[in-house]
Amino acid sequence: MRNPESRRRKRSPLGRQGFTLVELLVVIAIIGILVALLLPAVQAAREAARRSECVNKLKQMSLAAQNYAGANGEALPVGTPGQGRHGLFTYLLPYLEQQPLYDSIDLKSTNARNDPLRMQVVGAYVCPDYPEEPVITTNPSTSAIGAITTYQGNGGTFVTGGGRQELLASPSYGDLPLNGAFRWSEDGRALREVTDGTSKTFLLGEFVHIDRLPGLYSSLPGNIRPWMGSPRLASTSERVPYEFKVAVYTPNTAVDREADETPYNHLPFGSFHPGGANFAMIDGSVHFVPDSVAIDLYKACFTVDGEEVVSVGDLR
Repeated sequence: MRNPESRRRKRSPLGRQGFTLVELLVVIAIIGILVALLLPAVQAAREAARRSECVNKLKQMSLAAQNYAGANGEALPVGTPGQGRHGLFTYLLPYLEQQPLYDSIDLKSTNARNDPLRMQVVGAYVCPDYPEEPVITTNPSTSAIGAITTYQGNGGTFVTGGGRQELLASPSYGDLPLNGAFRWSEDGRALREVTDGTSKTFLLGEFVHIDRLPGLYSSLPGNIRPWMGSPRLASTSERVPYEFKVAVYTPNTAVDREADETPYNHLPFGSFHPGGANFAMIDGSVHFVPDSVAIDLYKACFTVDGEEVVSVGDLR
């Protein structure tokens, strides 16, 4: 006959097994709180890494422009030499370890022979924060098909008073000043002409292709800019460079180019980084310029010889 005490011992658990439902819910809630606390920090760290990579790409392009100048009479690459012609981003290729691609390009025009080449993504030309595929394969405008660049050159700005020089274009495209690092010209900007100082003059900045107000181009890909060349337009008086932009607005200004009738050449620089955009100076330094920058100080960094008194620190 078994001892009753022995039977009780067999029925009693040797130790506590598992969690109760309440305890499980508490653990899940704690994990959820920790994730909620850590997620912003993780996202911020990832954004900081992408922004740092973007800075490095701008430094690469600035160094490439300096090396180009060293090999070409101390002059920067041309901005846009004319319709259907190659410009800035084509001529930087050999100095960005893209010599084979450069050698394959028909430099006489941006014709159909170059179509397969214009689809090639050049890593240095795309910010890591760009959220879509950097190749546009279909578009109502055939000149907008190709691998994009999320950067544009400094096309200058309009100054008040005497001495204003510009190339006139149709109202939809916008006039072009002649006082930036890049211009609509057969000749590149000579470094000796940058009398404001290479450390105080923008070379390149970020550009996102989309408008910040709801409209036709408010969603990606927007009105895109391939890195290869400018389109051939119907009228020779129409100038729409795919290589540089004119400083009319501060970074990321909210515009709707259709409703506001903002000329294409005057669209604002901008980025997918929160709060501003990265800009490279001609000397190779890179600075983050906030959206809130004073417009007069911002424009001062777009002229090569405006004699403005400005410090890069003033832009922050």
